Amino acid sequence: KNDLVKSDQDINKIYEEIETLKTKNLTYISQLEELKNKKESFKENINSLYNKKQINQQEYDKYKSEICEKQEIVKQKNKLLTEILYKRAKIRNNLSTLTRELQQLHLEENSSKKDIEANKKDLTTTRQELEQISSYLSELETKSSHIKDMISILTKEISDVEKQLSEKRNILEEKNKEFYVLTSKLENANSNFSLFGTNVNNIVKFLDEEKLSISCLPIKMILKISSEQYPLLFSYLGNKLFWFVVEKEEDAKKVIDLLRENSLGFATFIIKEKIDKMSDAEIGYVDEKILSMIDYDKKFSKIIRFLLAKTTFDEDKIKTDFIIHGGKENPAEKIEDFYTLETNLNSVSQEIIKLENEIQSLSKKYQENLEQKNLKEKELFSIEAQIKQLRQQKLQKEEYLTSLLELDKILNTNFEKLQQQLIEVERQIETLNSEIKNLDEEEKTIRKEIDDVIALISKLQSDKVVDEYLKISSDYARVEEQYNNLLSEIETKESLIKTNLEKISLLEKEVEDIAKYKEEVKQKIGEEENSLDSSLKKREILTKEINLVVSELEQKKVEIEQIEENIKNLSLRKEQLQQQINNIEIQKNTLLNSKFNYINWLQEKYSLSLEEAKEMYADSSIKEVDLQQIEKLKKRIDSMGSINLAAPEEYAQLEEKYNLLVTQQQDLIKAQQDLKDTIAKINQQISENFRETFSKVKENFKSLCKILFEGGNADLILTDEDNILEAGIEIMVQPPGKKHQNINLLSGGEKSLVAIALLFSFFMVKPSPVCILDEADAQLDEANVVRFMKLLREFSKDTKFIVITHNTRTMEFLDTLYGITMEELGVSKVIAIKLQHAEVAV
Repeated sequence: KNDLVKSDQDINKIYEEIETLKTKNLTYISQLEELKNKKESFKENINSLYNKKQINQQEYDKYKSEICEKQEIVKQKNKLLTEILYKRAKIRNNLSTLTRELQQLHLEENSSKKDIEANKKDLTTTRQELEQISSYLSELETKSSHIKDMISILTKEISDVEKQLSEKRNILEEKNKEFYVLTSKLENANSNFSLFGTNVNNIVKFLDEEKLSISCLPIKMILKISSEQYPLLFSYLGNKLFWFVVEKEEDAKKVIDLLRENSLGFATFIIKEKIDKMSDAEIGYVDEKILSMIDYDKKFSKIIRFLLAKTTFDEDKIKTDFIIHGGKENPAEKIEDFYTLETNLNSVSQEIIKLENEIQSLSKKYQENLEQKNLKEKELFSIEAQIKQLRQQKLQKEEYLTSLLELDKILNTNFEKLQQQLIEVERQIETLNSEIKNLDEEEKTIRKEIDDVIALISKLQSDKVVDEYLKISSDYARVEEQYNNLLSEIETKESLIKTNLEKISLLEKEVEDIAKYKEEVKQKIGEEENSLDSSLKKREILTKEINLVVSELEQKKVEIEQIEENIKNLSLRKEQLQQQINNIEIQKNTLLNSKFNYINWLQEKYSLSLEEAKEMYADSSIKEVDLQQIEKLKKRIDSMGSINLAAPEEYAQLEEKYNLLVTQQQDLIKAQQDLKDTIAKINQQISENFRETFSKVKENFKSLCKILFEGGNADLILTDEDNILEAGIEIMVQPPGKKHQNINLLSGGEKSLVAIALLFSFFMVKPSPVCILDEADAQLDEANVVRFMKLLREFSKDTKFIVITHNTRTMEFLDTLYGITMEELGVSKVIAIKLQHAEVAV
């Protein structure tokens, strides 16, 4: 129906256009009649002017002949004048050349004089410099001899110092061995009697650094035990020797805090202030025999009495109310005296320090002598280099002096030659000036003759006959041009009328065609109205199916995004669980260390193992004891010192915490295994997808290489078939006529073809909508470019390629060319050419 309406509109427009064309034709016919009338009028004017022109033609020809004769005379005179001017210019050119040559000769003369004077100055200067070099060379040779003597002396001193150093170092090595033996013995003595004593030296060293060693001293540094009873008393006192004495309780707390902060172990402290306040009765009885075995500072007497309270010496035993300590040491494991060992160790240390100072002093002296020797050798090397350089300079100066003398002879000879050349050039210049003067007079004569003839020609040209003829000729040419323009306009109008008549005929035919088309459209409308209903129903069904497919596609995309998010979250969760596992391991190790420390504490404090302690407290029954036994036990407990009553509770808490951490560890291990299973599934899926894609790309690569190389073989090989996710890919290619080889051994063009084949192999598996190739054809010859572009044309059905190239052969295959130009500085311009349109235009 729309086509019918449009057809009616088209018919109306055509009728309007026909009427317009008819109106224009009537106007053109009227204008054509007017132009034909003007044509007749112009024709009469042209004939009249032509007759006048013929009448004046004879007289004009006569004047013209006479003017031509005069002009020929002028021409000959001008030719002669030109020859004179050329000859004069040539002479002047020669004169100019000679003048420049004369100036150059004068300059050379002056330069030669200066060169002779400069050469004389150089001769004088060179002789003086030669004398100075000889004098300085003599001084340096004397100085060189003196330095060589000093180097010999220093070499002897260095040799003596080296011998002394070797002797001292041998002694130092022996003392170091002795020091290590004493240190080992002292450490063994420390470790034999105390678990905590092994750290006492580290603690003392730390207190020295913190400047607290004066106010915090270990017992072993306060007292000295006599050598006869040393093993007995040392074994009895045991760990008490490694207790520290502090003045106040605050000092002990301060040191304990420092030990905790720096993880230096445990230590026991005796508060001197509190012990000093105790009376002898409170401290208890001490056998004077035992005190006589010990040497100590009197200000620590109460502390010594406190440590040995309620003890007596009986022959080779030490006794208390409840303890008897005695026996004899094993000779193979003899306990050496701490004080003696430390005294010997300090003595050896002092000797080592003294030796090190002596070695340092000798090393310093050796280094100073060596540096002084090196300086002297450098100075000698520098002086010898200067001597060598001066000798070369002296030789050069002597050669230069000889050359200056020869140059002086040459300069004087050249100066004499210049004088002769100057005289000859001045004579030639004088001759040329005379010739120029003669030519100037001849030029004046010819110019006067030319002026006379030109005046006569001007007089002839100003005659009335010539003016009238020229005017008639001009009018005739103007009218003839107007007549020709009129004829051209008449032809144009006739052509327009003919064209409009043809358009009217075509439009009338078009109206008939539209009328026929209108009838055909009416018939089709009836047929299409019947099929429209069925098409609409099919459209609704297809629309529903499309919507279902789109919905499923969106759902799949959401599922894929969720899976990717789950993988990301699982990876993050895995890292968190791994961190928790590590933390639990650390806590577990800490608890095990605490448990080990408590077991050691039970062993040291109560001489009980963990199993023995559990057995003792497993039976809840209470045995009856008498009061005397209870009193003895209390005293025994008092003598044993304070007990940590909170230890069982702390142990129970730690054990409970340990069990909880073990449970958490098992949960984390299970979660870790779940993560590993998930990752394994993902890796398996990725491996399958990779293997499938790799297989397709491999086959595509083989076929494309055969196309680009016109034969041969190619292959993609995994470096590790068992672990494809971490495997590399090796490209093997065998061009026609060559052996199978790695891509690195191919030429540049062959590598480019392999890269193109690999790229398009991926496109065959998964096409890309756009691809940019930046000078991919740079290393290809013409035959390979053609094969490459044919392949590119084949892939351009699915992919739009943007090719950056300088190869004209490549450009022939492209659809559109874009060029960048800079017509103005700093302003770039893009020029686009569609080659299909360009071929049509050509």
